[in-house]
Amino acid sequence: MRKNTGGKAWVWIVIVLLLVVLAGGSLLVYFFRPHSIEEIRVEGVVRLNDGTPATGAMVFGGNWRLCVSLSKKKPYSCYAGGKEGIKVGEDGRFSMTLYKKPLAVMVVHEQGYAYVGINEYSAPLSLSLKPWGRVEGTVKLGNEPQKKTGLDAESTLDLPDADVTLIFRATARSDDDGHFVMDALTEGDWLVKRSVKGSWHCDCYFSVRSGETAQVTAGGAGIPVCGKIVTSQGAVPFASGEGGNEPEEGAPQEWSPPKNLVGGDVWSIPQPVPVPKDLDEAAKRRWFRDWCATPTGQDWRRHQYKYSIHMEEDGRFLIAEMIPGHYELQVHASVLDKGKGYRTTVGRGRKTIDVPAVQNPLDSPLDIGEVILEPPDKAKQLASGENAPDFTAQTLLGEPIRLTDYRGKFVLLHFWSTTCGPCRKEMPNIKKIADQYTQDGRLVVIGVCSDEHRKTALNYVEKNQLNWPQVLDIGMWNHQIAQRYGVIGIPTIFLIDPDGTIISDDPRGGQIEKSVKNALQ
Repeated sequence: MRKNTGGKAWVWIVIVLLLVVLAGGSLLVYFFRPHSIEEIRVEGVVRLNDGTPATGAMVFGGNWRLCVSLSKKKPYSCYAGGKEGIKVGEDGRFSMTLYKKPLAVMVVHEQGYAYVGINEYSAPLSLSLKPWGRVEGTVKLGNEPQKKTGLDAESTLDLPDADVTLIFRATARSDDDGHFVMDALTEGDWLVKRSVKGSWHCDCYFSVRSGETAQVTAGGAGIPVCGKIVTSQGAVPFASGEGGNEPEEGAPQEWSPPKNLVGGDVWSIPQPVPVPKDLDEAAKRRWFRDWCATPTGQDWRRHQYKYSIHMEEDGRFLIAEMIPGHYELQVHASVLDKGKGYRTTVGRGRKTIDVPAVQNPLDSPLDIGEVILEPPDKAKQLASGENAPDFTAQTLLGEPIRLTDYRGKFVLLHFWSTTCGPCRKEMPNIKKIADQYTQDGRLVVIGVCSDEHRKTALNYVEKNQLNWPQVLDIGMWNHQIAQRYGVIGIPTIFLIDPDGTIISDDPRGGQIEKSVKNALQ
């Protein structure tokens, strides 16, 4: 005979709820607060250059990545929903709670700024403000000033004494003469992003020194480039209007993604970095960091350009001004799935572009022709017996890498991410193979990491001593490598023979080593 315990259970629930109310919610906070998160109470004082308290300063704190929009009137944290910082007291003192280490603290005041990175916190901070740098400049389009143009500027700094990246942002708008001013900038290199006829141009870098004014001209150094986006059937990519359709298997109708959901970016392809070959991976990372601080390295970084494109109704696009160089154009089309709340990619395309230097202005834009937009086959992942698509990319250290350079060797191609639990679980198997089977030169392991942030991937690679080339495949589902291999989930592993044929697709666990051993026999 079953006892009726439901009544007693409800009595206990009521008693617990009453206790929670009487305790002012403290029991609820106790049971549901994140005990595993380490709370760090950071305190300090901020002073002006003359030693007096920096009354009115705003203090921002963060962990591995801190982004602050700089404005002497209203600075805010970019990654915290526009949240303002903590205002220091009249004595210049502040106190705030941060979580985990390492961490960073940033101070913004009308007279200057300060920041510090902390690996271990033990004593109150003492911060003195540095005077702001500023920039005055002109925005040009060809030989004419670009009027009433919005500009965004960004500077990134990896703190040497803590594993934290600081990002600073500033905005301005040009006047009728194309003139603009940004008067609250930190010392360092800045990249300017300007709006040109509906697209963004990121092709102007400048350096700022604390307490000084830099002069810069944004634009006026390139040529216009145009092209047309079409589907593989030759149709304009949004012929279906508001809808969008993909042909059923075997059906002859044209495929076309929906209107106004086609866009893309053009990325410069930088020159190879002369990383010494006789260094191990950790030493190469240190070398690359130091090299980027040299004039040659700084010049290399300043030649990383990006342009966005906006497609017109006839499928054509115009990039108003591109600096001469070697580029890759990546186009994508997506559909908003209202039921699921996210976009689904329905088309991708890419094309290599060479923009020449010209002595005189062009009578018409440089026409790069058609860019073919192909519908992705989401269900198809390359299998054994198929040819391994070639790709050219850069490693985490900035070194160029191309799959066909390893013809004559077996290649274990490994798609992974630091945020993927199964990937981390599989990594010891990949490391074992790399350590045991690459010594005689017949096998090469190449990692393709889909992390969004290069520094996160570098830290993981260094910590786990992953001593083989790693490509940062940012935004995996929109990138050429994952796209070409039809990768639909990670980890994914391909074993490729010396002739470039896939001989084992997606082995797992002990099967990976078994496939490698069989191939090398």
